[in-house]
Order: sequence, then structure tokens, then C-alpha cells
Amino acid sequence: RHSISERICIEFVLKTAFVLYHSHLCKVTQKNLPKPAAHLETGKSLPLIYGDLPPQLLNIPLEDLDPFYQSRKTFMVLSKGNIINRFSADSSCYLLSPFNPLRTLFSLNSHTFFSIFILLRPRSTVLPGTRPSMYVYMAIFVFEALVKVVARGFCVGRFTFLRDPWNWLDIIIISTLKYSRNVIYRLNPLNAGRLKKTVEALVQSVKRLDCVIILTLFCLSILAMIGLQLFMGTLKNKCVIWSMNTNTTEFDFHNDTTSPENYYYIPGHPDPLVCGNRSDTECCPDGFTCVKAGRNPNFGYTSYDSFFWSLMSLFRLMMHDFWESLMQLTLRAAGKSYLIVFLFVFFPGCFFLLSLILAVVVVTRAEQEETQDAELCVAEAEEHHRPLCCTCTDAFLKGDCCGCWRWLKQQFHTFITNPFFDLVIIICIIVSTIFTAMEHYPMMVEFMETLVIAELVFRVIFAAEMIIKLVALGLHGYFQVRWHIFDFILVIISLVQLGLADVEGLSLLLLPFRVFRLARWWPMLHMFLKIVWASVGNLTLVLFITVFMFSVAGVQLFQSDYKANVCRISLDCQLPRWHMEDFFHTFMLVFRVLCGLCLESLWDCMEVSNDGMCVTFFMIVLIVGKLLVSLFTLNNLE
Repeated sequence: RHSISERICIEFVLKTAFVLYHSHLCKVTQKNLPKPAAHLETGKSLPLIYGDLPPQLLNIPLEDLDPFYQSRKTFMVLSKGNIINRFSADSSCYLLSPFNPLRTLFSLNSHTFFSIFILLRPRSTVLPGTRPSMYVYMAIFVFEALVKVVARGFCVGRFTFLRDPWNWLDIIIISTLKYSRNVIYRLNPLNAGRLKKTVEALVQSVKRLDCVIILTLFCLSILAMIGLQLFMGTLKNKCVIWSMNTNTTEFDFHNDTTSPENYYYIPGHPDPLVCGNRSDTECCPDGFTCVKAGRNPNFGYTSYDSFFWSLMSLFRLMMHDFWESLMQLTLRAAGKSYLIVFLFVFFPGCFFLLSLILAVVVVTRAEQEETQDAELCVAEAEEHHRPLCCTCTDAFLKGDCCGCWRWLKQQFHTFITNPFFDLVIIICIIVSTIFTAMEHYPMMVEFMETLVIAELVFRVIFAAEMIIKLVALGLHGYFQVRWHIFDFILVIISLVQLGLADVEGLSLLLLPFRVFRLARWWPMLHMFLKIVWASVGNLTLVLFITVFMFSVAGVQLFQSDYKANVCRISLDCQLPRWHMEDFFHTFMLVFRVLCGLCLESLWDCMEVSNDGMCVTFFMIVLIVGKLLVSLFTLNNLE
């Protein structure tokens, strides 16, 4: 027999063991569950391994090729380009079956032309904001939503209208079009083609930022409390002159210390000189005394006087935005010995916190690479199924027409594969660059003629190089190498320039690109050009659309405030360099914020408009900008 306490312990151990076994069994089962095929995802082209489909199979319901979906109520529709689209097999809105003619017709929302029409609709009218154009926008958005609801169903089942997060954006646009006609509807072009996948990668990164944001705020709060304890109230120290009347002992301390006329200003600085009363702090000039008076620097927004303002100061250090001014103000008021706090506490802590965002994006992109590896395997399998060219065309392109030509081709091939050949070309590129750099104004006639003759010689050399490689490799082999295509374009441009010698500035298009040919033999230059080329892609377009969207929002939110309250931030009531009074300046300001320089503009905005609205707007722009820059950097590194 067991006592009651022993039986309770035994039951507790058995229940714990059962729970642990059940959780382990669930994990094993989840790992072994089938997953959708990466190469058959919605929005991708049908792999070539399935062969060429007849045209009559386009835009009609088909049985799903993915084994994962074959046991589920879904079907697929192939649009132009064999793009895969999936729909729920349940009756749409409990009325239309998958083979209903109306539903089949409305499945054309997956058609390429429909997508292009939807993408271009925000630019289809000229006067956004007017009532007629608002009705046009409303009609277009409602039409698109109805087409999708009829084709996909509303909410019950997979791949229905509400199961796609991008359709929620359409609902928000329709609901708020009357009040946000110039702002929110411009988000919709992001739901187009490859831009959609780029934005989805950004969203996945944001989803993983919840723990990072909590950890960042926690660590920043600790640093903010350190700043609060060390520097609270120090930035109010100012050099004040005493305006005491020599004939009386009356002295109004409050009026004299709060009057800006009694402060000492460094010429050209809008704020009074910050000082301290220690030996290693900033000293006041003769006749002035360092006292706590007035407001803090930068319209009162730079301080450690409360937890919130100390947190904002540490956030400023973390973002490296005008951080040197904050450090100098603090050291002037508290003492140079506190530089140790910045070097060993604030700077390392802020650096590691800022690195967390990049680490999260790295993890997200690593998971995406696993999917891309699977797609690469499918692509390699497809290469074996590509049709071969006909024999005659293949022989012509490879240059194997006759025996004498093959002998000449072999001799030239031996010549161009000699390392000495590449060395001569490299020397010619470098020397031609030197001759170009020797140009100056004014030049003697004899010297100018020498440069012209040298340029003609180099053009002949590079044209001969192209002809020799064309003979040695054949048309097919020559144009298989991208560097050869680049050389071919440069030679053609140089020959065209000979016939247009009187056109000024055409040589400027040729000479810089000729130097880039060195990247073929210079690995570091080659890597740099790859980074630059990788930067020009979807992320660049997403970045531009983001800046455009925030610029429109900034004009809508703050334009009137800048016009009405400009005298608060300028003594002569003139707008500063960075403002949001018009679209152009707002566009430049938003781009500046994305680059991490937001603090001065934020102070101005808080002075002329609502503090909470300004902080919210600038923080959203800054966070989105950092995420985009992180993705931009990772895309370049890959």
C-alpha cells in the first residue's frame, strides 16, 4: 500500500510523463506532415518539366498538380505565361460552382492584363482628391473586389478573398477612400508581381521583430535610467548675466534667469551656451554665472530630465542621429570625465541593440534561401528537357562550317587563351585611361592631335580584339559570356562615335565604361559592380514607392501647420531648409529620415504641429527605412 501523498506523487509523475510524451509526439508528427511544393507555389510559373501546355488549358479549372493540395478542396488555373493561380473548389458565395461560366469568366482576375490595369489605376486620373476622381477610384476598387469575391469566394475555404492579406488592403482602401484619397490608395501598387514577394519578405521580418522590440526597449530603458541618474537637469545649465541695480538690493531671480536676453550665446548658435560648475566642464565668460535656468536645448527636446526624454536621447544615440551634438552638450554640462560612460556603456549598448534588427532579417532571408535551393534543383532538372537547336543553325553559330574555318578558329582560340593576350588588353585599357586623364583646358593643338590619334589606335585594338574573339569562339560561344556582350556594345558605340565626331559629350558615355572592363580581371572591382547591379532591382522600386507614399502622407498631415506656425522655428518667419510645406521638400525630408537624419526635422515638426503625430510619423518612417536598408544590404551581400 501507498500513502495518499505517495499516490499523489505517482499520479503527478505519470501525468507529467504523459504530457511530455504527447508534446514530443506532436512535434514529430508536425515535422513529418506534407508541405506544399516550393516550385508549385501560387504566383510562380509552371515548371518546364511538365512540358508545353495547349492554349485551351489556360484560364480554365484544372486538377491541382501539387500532391499537398490534391486531397484538399482546391483547383488551379493557369494564366498567360503558365502562372499558377489557386482557387477554392467550394461554391463561391454558396452559389457558383468552379465550372460556372460567370465564375470562370471572373477568374480572369489572374490574367496579366487585368493585373496591369489594376496596377496602373491610381495614375489613371489627373486630379486626385476631387469628387469626380474619388468616385472613379471607388468604382475601380469596388469592381476589383467584386471580381475577386465572385472568382474566389468570400471567406470560407482556402484561397478565398479574405484569406489573402493583400485583399484586406483593398478593404481598407474602399472604407477610407473618402478620407485618405491621396495616401492609402498609393499602397496598392505594392501588390503587383515581384514587388509583392519583396514586400512579403519585409513583412516576415517585421513579424519577427516583436521579441527584438521588447528586448531593445528593455535594454534602452536600462540605459535611459543610467542617463537619468547621471545627467538629470544638467542640460539646463546656462551662462546668465546678473542685471542687479547698483543703487538697490532688489533682485528678481526668476525674471532674470528666465529672460533670454540675459543668456550668453555663441555667435551663430540659436541656443545659449551650456555650462557646468566643475573644473572639467564648460566655463562661462567673465560677468556670467552658470545656473540652471530656462528650457533645455533644441526647443526643450534634448534632456535627461525624465525617463521619457532620457529614453529619447538614448534612442538618438542608437540611431547615430546628431549624436555628437548630444555628447558635446552632455560633456560641457557634466564634465569630460563622463566620456567613459559614452565609450563603455552607451555606445556599445546602442551598437549591439541596433545589430539585432539586422540579425532578425538575416534569419528570415536564410529561411527563404532554403526554399530557393529547392527551386534551383527543379530548375536544374528542367534544363535537361530544353529542346536542342537544329544542326544547321548550331553549326553556323558555333562557326564549324568548313575545315579551313575550323583551322583558323583553332589558331585564334589558342591565341586568345594565352595569358599574354589578356595582359596586352589590360595594358591598353590602363594606358587609354591615362591618356584620357591627360586632357585639360586649354590644350595645345599638337597635344590634342596626339590624344586623338592615340584614341583611334585604342579603338582599332579593341575592335580587333572583338573580331578575333568572334572568330575563335563563334557567335554562339562569344555571346554566351556577358563580358563579351559588354565589349561588343562598347566597340559598336566607339564605331558609331567615329561617324558622329562632331557630337559633343558622346565620348563621355564611352570612356568611363571602358574602365569597367578591368573588373573582369580585378576581383574587388568585379564584386563592387555586382553589388551595384544587385542594388538596382525590386528593393529600389519598393524604396522609391515607400518614400513617395510617406511624402504624400507628410504633405497631407503637416502642410497647413508649417504654413501657420513657421515663426515658431524661424526668427524671420522663413521656412527652414527641411520642411513639409510642399511635396518636393517633403520627399527630400523623408529620404533624409530614411538615411537616419531625422532629429532636427522632428524638433521643427513638434514645434509647429502635434507632438504625438510628429513622433509617430517620424518613428514609422525611420523603422521602415532601417528595415529596407537591412534588406538592401543583405541583398547586396548575397
